[in-house]
Amino acid sequence: MWANFSDKLSREVDGASLAVVRMVTAAALFVLAVGVLVTGRVPELFMSLGLHFQYPLATFVKPLPGNLPYAHMVIIALTAAAVFVGWRTRLCSVLLCAATLYWFLLDPLYYDDGYYLLALMSILVAWLPVNRWMSADRQLGRETRTTVLGWQPWLVQMQLLFVYFFSGLSKLNGDWLSGAPLVERFALADAPVGAQAAVGIAWGVMLLQLSLGFLLLWRRSRGVGLVLMTVLHFADWMWLNIGVAPVMMWALSFVFCSPDWPRRIVARLAPTITQWPFLQSGWKVTRRIGGTVDAAFSWFDDSPVFKKTTTARRSGSQTPQPKTRSETMMGEATKYCVVAWLLLQIILPLRHFAYPGDSRWTDEGRLFAWWGETYDKQGDLSMTLILPDRQLMWTINPRSEFPVPLDIMFSQAELESRGLAGGMLQDIVLANDDEVMRDLVQVRIESAGLSPEDVGRLDDASFDIARLQLSDFEHAQIMHHPELLRQYCVVVADTVAKISPGNTRPVVEAELMASLNGRALSICIPEESQLSEESFTLGPFDWIAPLNTPLPAVEQRIALVRTQGSDIDPDTVESAPSSEKTKTAEPVLAPGISEADEEWFQAAYPAHSEEE
Repeated sequence: MWANFSDKLSREVDGASLAVVRMVTAAALFVLAVGVLVTGRVPELFMSLGLHFQYPLATFVKPLPGNLPYAHMVIIALTAAAVFVGWRTRLCSVLLCAATLYWFLLDPLYYDDGYYLLALMSILVAWLPVNRWMSADRQLGRETRTTVLGWQPWLVQMQLLFVYFFSGLSKLNGDWLSGAPLVERFALADAPVGAQAAVGIAWGVMLLQLSLGFLLLWRRSRGVGLVLMTVLHFADWMWLNIGVAPVMMWALSFVFCSPDWPRRIVARLAPTITQWPFLQSGWKVTRRIGGTVDAAFSWFDDSPVFKKTTTARRSGSQTPQPKTRSETMMGEATKYCVVAWLLLQIILPLRHFAYPGDSRWTDEGRLFAWWGETYDKQGDLSMTLILPDRQLMWTINPRSEFPVPLDIMFSQAELESRGLAGGMLQDIVLANDDEVMRDLVQVRIESAGLSPEDVGRLDDASFDIARLQLSDFEHAQIMHHPELLRQYCVVVADTVAKISPGNTRPVVEAELMASLNGRALSICIPEESQLSEESFTLGPFDWIAPLNTPLPAVEQRIALVRTQGSDIDPDTVESAPSSEKTKTAEPVLAPGISEADEEWFQAAYPAHSEEE
């Protein structure tokens, strides 16, 4: 049996199906890169001066300086287009893979199963011979072979089978099988689906995903599998509105069919389509443009880097080349690489079973596990900054302009003797952008006895503190993912240590109340948990409280969603109403300022005064 299986993997098959994998992957990356450029999201995603979160084992990945992120997106778009048409596929696919992996590893805030699948597929496209059908390399004579080894499309099939199977396995829990969060989603959308029907759909989706890869792999059940796969991805695309991921997964899944299925379809349609005049004209123009571009880069063929001494053969003079042993057999090194790849794709999704408790609650093992949209989580977060040596405590408000008060950079004696407070210090910092306000604040600076060096130090400190501000999306993410919250607490402590008197490192405490799938808010991270003193570990987080709150009844969840439906977005992580623990700085009348001047300032800047 093993001999037959090994022989099947070493057998030559048509390379057309791998070419489709190349086109689908490249098209998806091209659409994403162009979408980021056209919608102007490059500064938001790559050029923010704010806090930069990191994957714990990929801390070496740093944002590019200056305007290089624009060049990064352009490189992805151009190399994706080149890979799509199969032009210099080996070089362009490696560049595309490197740029895609950098994009994926840059920020865990935007982790998504679809992006993860694209990163994996970019690796496979760079690894496998995907240019042996419908490629410019074949038109130009750089690639003369039309077949690949059986293990190469089989590896892509296994990758997709793992995606389906582990997506179904992630739903094998009490919450999903009782209809959560499907019940809430249907109720929020006012869909005519009852509670029992939602439970039935939940069970059906779970069973379908567990079996779909095997249905597609077995030839006799493949037709049924293709129909069910199409229904599943169409529903995902219409309902979840998660971009190109369902369409990409649907198109990639045809790799389970016979390896020559694209060639047979093209052979059937080509006699009719090639007779269309506009296609003939377009093909001639495309060949001319392609030939010009290829000639412009022909120096690659003779460069010392690539060590090529012969020019590319044109399509009219293709001569089959003798095949080497590595092209007709699966070498030992390749076998080890394939086994290592498959083991990695199995271990990563299963690792959450090694952690105690509910991993959806602790967020341990979520990354690279194909969880998808299997749960909803809300939270209420409060954070406190403590300087033990000064016996001072401040409340941290991550979404405010200055999450940490500016008066932390002065000693208590200085604050009292100079009549300084957080509100006044914010006025001094913000006055640089307002000419009218600058004149008034200058009087305050002089009355407080602040030197130009003090003002410069205050301005630098305000920049560091302002970088700690989180958007609503980022704030929701740190409540959803405890590891990101730990990272935020560590960065806050490091930032304050740099600007506080004596460079004393503070302690940042956090308390997180969370709700999973409609449960009542309960303690996720206990009060006074010193997350700034915690470090990342591959083991379980001992600072997360266990989930002990039972899931409410279906009718209760539906009633709650319909009551709060206008305030809940099922496609995002929501924040519960924040607690009233935030302390605001009170404005202080600086020495030397008359009450009349102060009243004028309050009248001229009422909105700013209220912020103070």
